[in-house]
Amino acid sequence: MTDAVSATPRSAKPRIRYLWDDPLPPLDTRDITKAIGLWCVVVAASAAPSFAMGTLMQNADPVGVLAMCLGLVLIIAGYVRWTVSAWGRRLRRLPFIMLTAYIGYGTRIALSMIAATGIGAFPDMLVGVVVGLTLDSVLSAGFSLSQWNDSAASGLVHFAAILVWTLLTALAWNLILGVYMLALYGLQRLVRKMPTGRPGQVCLGCGYDLRMSTGNCPECGTPIPAPSHLAPLDKPPQRQISV
Repeated sequence: MTDAVSATPRSAKPRIRYLWDDPLPPLDTRDITKAIGLWCVVVAASAAPSFAMGTLMQNADPVGVLAMCLGLVLIIAGYVRWTVSAWGRRLRRLPFIMLTAYIGYGTRIALSMIAATGIGAFPDMLVGVVVGLTLDSVLSAGFSLSQWNDSAASGLVHFAAILVWTLLTALAWNLILGVYMLALYGLQRLVRKMPTGRPGQVCLGCGYDLRMSTGNCPECGTPIPAPSHLAPLDKPPQRQISV
């Protein structure tokens, strides 16, 4: 006697594989606008102490201030470019990634707010000074124009030096935040269970579970596709059991 026994349990594969491989929705203009607004706020809040200290160090020199402003614009552009890229969009919708980013950049903004009071300015000062001394040793010249004649060339050198200092300071902070957020992510992997299988509906924009939602994703606002557009659950092959 032969009975065909079929079972369709959810796959034991981590949901991270589904969410990484699922197709991305079309990039909307609103997504780019939201990314620009988000990173303008984050970068402005994070860089405020370093910008203020740099301005004081330069005695409000317009060339130095302009170089720092250009550096901040380039930093924001880099963040936005990463946010709207396919790799960045896929990464953000994986489990624990967004929470890790919220905590990481929230901590950075909190440090900046504390530094604005003058109490906790040491981290920003330390990073800025270390980057400045490193750049100074590499170039074998400081940011001062005392050894240069008053000319367009000296102004250009000064502008370039401040711009590089601004970008390297941002890079140093990103490296620090990267290590911090890797530790946060690792801690979540230890104490929280990684979701497995595919929920009945999952947002193609951020991976949010949409089984209790209609219309748009409550997390990122992406329109919820029709059920037929969602990838099906994994189904293991039928097994023939002989008795």
